Amino acid sequence: MLTNAKGLRMKTPVGLGVIGIVTLILTALVAMIVLSKGPPLEAHDAYAFATAPSQKNGAVFLQIQSHRFNHDRLLSATAGNAADRVELHAHVMSGNTMSMRKVDALDLPPGAVTTLSPGGDHVMLMDLKAPLQEGQVFKVILRTERSGVLTVPVLVRAPGDVP
Repeated sequence: MLTNAKGLRMKTPVGLGVIGIVTLILTALVAMIVLSKGPPLEAHDAYAFATAPSQKNGAVFLQIQSHRFNHDRLLSATAGNAADRVELHAHVMSGNTMSMRKVDALDLPPGAVTTLSPGGDHVMLMDLKAPLQEGQVFKVILRTERSGVLTVPVLVRAPGDVP
């Protein structure tokens, strides 16, 4: 109830509540637009370990920062100049045994950092075209469900040299 200039009580106009709701929605939309100006995903600290000449496989580790408001998934990756095949892998515990398995996708939760690391989720490089040499940089292209494609430079480090 509102009081008018004469002190008489009046019913609250229906539009007053609607105006508040509309103002709240518009404020949220403006915030979403402002926050969405940057890239939906960013990759940081991408690296692989140097391999021996006899090794046919390697792995890429990195952090993926999601700036999205909704869930995304990493669907696939390619590394054309480094490997013939690339798969997404996760380490899965079965009883007392840890094993590595190919997965169809890796989750990228909204507003979170997803870390691909040794002993965890990673991008598996299979059928390397040449050994990965310390100091070398190659590119991996990540394809996501909602954010499109992300090209990531990968630095080859000495085995065990985790950033």
